[in-house]
Amino acid sequence: MPNFCVVDAETGAVLTMNRSKHHRTMPMTNSASLDDYIRNNCYVYTTGSLANERAQVATTKFGTKFIPRIIPDKKWRIREECRLQDGEYIPLPDFILNALWWLENKHTHNDHFVHVSTEKSDMIAYTPDEKSGEQDKQTRTTMGRYLTKYFSEILDGQQIGDIAARYAAANEKTCCNLRQRPKRLNVSTVAVQVHA
Repeated sequence: MPNFCVVDAETGAVLTMNRSKHHRTMPMTNSASLDDYIRNNCYVYTTGSLANERAQVATTKFGTKFIPRIIPDKKWRIREECRLQDGEYIPLPDFILNALWWLENKHTHNDHFVHVSTEKSDMIAYTPDEKSGEQDKQTRTTMGRYLTKYFSEILDGQQIGDIAARYAAANEKTCCNLRQRPKRLNVSTVAVQVHA
């Protein structure tokens, strides 16, 4: 989940705190050093509603309109990779991950972190762009729509339809109830099963 700060609605300056308890603002840019500055010197909120409440208080107190803003997460790729590795996300079926067209076109999908949707197992979810990654927003769609959008120059309509149908059939068998799947794998249990 993203963190939030409070910014001046007109200038985009971040509401900060200092030791004398006087509030000041600082221009917001996209540099990594500013992210560290915000986390160490600003009020950081874990939900948008908390940030919105604080923005309303600051607006009343300082006479300038303040609004909540998501703090960009520049390490989003690591976060998404960890979600795939630790089982929070269910990866796509092997028949897709091992397909030649998938392997040869990593530049197309590598930053998408495509996985089975955590909300609807017959769909996939992915991170479409940098901004969505920083804001921890995934797009949910069907396999057919995803392949049409990103692989239509490589796969024809018949191939896309066949892959989408096979994906739906595979997920119907393996992902019927997403609420029952474990969040993390127990490594010792897996090792015992492999050697048994």
